[in-house]
Amino acid sequence: MVGSRVSIDEAVEYGFHMLLGIAKYLIVMAVLGGIGFFITTSDVCMDIEMWELCGMFSLAVMILISLISTALTIGVAYKLIADAV
Repeated sequence: MVGSRVSIDEAVEYGFHMLLGIAKYLIVMAVLGGIGFFITTSDVCMDIEMWELCGMFSLAVMILISLISTALTIGVAYKLIADAV
């Protein structure tokens, strides 16, 4: 069975559409990471009593980013496999 040929322009257009589709998830992950980093490094977290709360918040943000990242990886892999078949 001979596969159809794809031009480089079609492949690049496909890549741009894929990046535009996942951009919103990448932006959400970056914003969450920035918020977690800002809260963790702020002066509020330097207080001994607030250190544990900041640590729990940072852990929750990292877990949320990991979940979004895993879902995004599965979704992109599914999309690429479905388009290839």
